[in-house]
Amino acid sequence: RAGAGDMFRGMTFFAKWVGGSESPNFLAWNRNKRSIALNLKSRKVHAIIMEMAKSADVVVQNFRPGVLAKLGYGYEDFKAVNPRVIYCSGSGYGEEG
Repeated sequence: RAGAGDMFRGMTFFAKWVGGSESPNFLAWNRNKRSIALNLKSRKVHAIIMEMAKSADVVVQNFRPGVLAKLGYGYEDFKAVNPRVIYCSGSGYGEEG
C-alpha cells in the first residue's frame, strides 16, 4: 500500500519475543523481496516498470481481470520486453469475476 506498506509489517505483537520491531511473519514472508509503490497510470512509471521487467523472472499481480492490460501491463506487454517472463495473476474472483 502506498505510504503505509504491507499491513503485516506493523503487526508487532510477537516482535517483542524475538527482539525486533517488525512482525516476524512479515519478515518471514517477505525475505529477500523488494517493495516499491508506483502510480501505474503514469507513462514515466510505465517505462520504469517495463525496464525492470527486462530482468524479471516473474510478474505477480492481483488486480481485477483486464485492469492491468488496459494500463499496458498485460501478459503480452511484458512478453514483448521479456519473452521468458512468467505472468502470475491471482485475482480472488478468477478470470471471469
